Amino acid sequence: MNPSDDDLREFFAELKLRDEQTVPPPFPGLPARPTQGKWRYLVPLAAAATVLLVLTRWSTGAAPPSEAHDQVIVISLERTTAAPTEILLEDPESVYSWESSSNSLIADF
Repeated sequence: MNPSDDDLREFFAELKLRDEQTVPPPFPGLPARPTQGKWRYLVPLAAAATVLLVLTRWSTGAAPPSEAHDQVIVISLERTTAAPTEILLEDPESVYSWESSSNSLIADF
């Protein structure tokens, strides 16, 4: 073995002895769990009541309120002559012929 290996083994053996001699702090235990009280029973009861209400409403065949058909809605389209679209680009070809400023940094392999 290498002398440096022996030094490392001694060093870690000493650390192991120190760890074995160290006494961990006492663990008092977990705190008491708070009681859930009335919520423990109220939430499932509310869920069951909701399901019962929905099933009752569905089984009685309650129809949604009818809509009044005496109203007439008129939709009309108007044709207007709007101003032509303004071109904001002075030279629209510049958008299609753009080249990166760092193009020289890219090497094709």
